[in-house]
Amino acid sequence: AYYQLGDLPRAKTEFETVSKQNPPEAARATIQKYLDAIAAQQAAKQTRFSAYVEGGLGHDTNVNNSTSQSQIDVPVFGNQTFTLSPTNLKTADNYYSVAAGGEVSHNLDANWGSYAGADARQRGNNTQTGFDTLGLDGRAGVTFTDSEKNIFRIGGMAGRYNLARVHDHNSSGFSADWRHVYSPANQMSISAQYGRNRFVDPAMTIDNFDQTTLGTGWLHVLEDGQSVLFGSLFLANENDVAPITPTNPSGGRADGNKRGLGLRAGGQTAMGEETELFANLGLQSGVYDKTNASFLLKRKDHLFDLSTGANWHWDKNWTLRPQLNYTRNYSNIVIYSYNRMDVSLTIRRDFR
Repeated sequence: AYYQLGDLPRAKTEFETVSKQNPPEAARATIQKYLDAIAAQQAAKQTRFSAYVEGGLGHDTNVNNSTSQSQIDVPVFGNQTFTLSPTNLKTADNYYSVAAGGEVSHNLDANWGSYAGADARQRGNNTQTGFDTLGLDGRAGVTFTDSEKNIFRIGGMAGRYNLARVHDHNSSGFSADWRHVYSPANQMSISAQYGRNRFVDPAMTIDNFDQTTLGTGWLHVLEDGQSVLFGSLFLANENDVAPITPTNPSGGRADGNKRGLGLRAGGQTAMGEETELFANLGLQSGVYDKTNASFLLKRKDHLFDLSTGANWHWDKNWTLRPQLNYTRNYSNIVIYSYNRMDVSLTIRRDFR
């Protein structure tokens, strides 16, 4: 009865007690089957593994995140007009994407656990192969759960990024977050992250920076149980840590340190048992503290992005996702202003 009710600890105790009372062989065999089943269920709860693979096709109107303005006036040269290289202008292309990853988590006891995971993502363009990317990311850490209402997670992370099949930069850092469940319909989170970004090419070390991000979010499940709304706010600070070199005698990047603020909101709703619709939008602002030597301005950016699409699950482990992403960056320095639209279709297989 305990076993059928799912009270496995008490069921195990009772089975072991009866087993010690020298029962008939048939009863002993039955008891062992139950004990084996309990052990298997407890082992499954102790260690969990999930993984995925996915592939997609899409069209991107701006694969290099560049301005569409081919001629610009440069104040430091008396507003002389310069023509930008084609590689620095908005360029459209078709692309493919592939990705795979997984995570394993293990319960050390009733409260503490550990996790480790990794992801690999590649994107290749049809003709603009100079903007092909490959990202490899890993993470590991520990979790602490308090009465199922508070979940703490802290860990380290590291990554490698390739551009045009060449090692471009590395990242490393750590993150910590706390999630609190107020009720089955409401959940709050607070997170902090610190990361180091270092470029491999000596000529690019001028762009090295350290980033600190603090964020908070809220998730709400509507009364129908089929729809979810969420919102988040974050503050970010990028510290300019580029080294002093012969070509950069004063050190630092052209625009200096950056302070940022971001907002994001969105939602998801189920359409029947197999389909979910989703949409989210974000607003970010960034202010730099150094006057750009070429444009004689302190750079200011305002980024808007919108993402919408659907997830169709024709099987519990398969997902087909059509998606539209739109990005628009406004900047007081023209070479950093751009817009971009990305339309894609992705198929994903999950393993749980």
